[in-house]
Amino acid sequence: MIPYQAQPSVNGKPAIRVNAKELTKNEKAFYFDLDGDKRWVPKSLCSFNKEAGTVDIQEWFYKMLFPNG
Repeated sequence: MIPYQAQPSVNGKPAIRVNAKELTKNEKAFYFDLDGDKRWVPKSLCSFNKEAGTVDIQEWFYKMLFPNG
């Protein structure tokens, strides 16, 4: 049996969970290595789980960062 896993969300908006390593951050954003792609992500559009090495990014913003999936 596969345990139920809720759709990730950030601030009530649908999100996509990806592997992430925090490279640096400032007051308003994180700079991540997202499976080899380095990107700035506003803190207001993501939820970072350092222990798990994942970040949930609002879906619309993820699609803007990675238009080809």
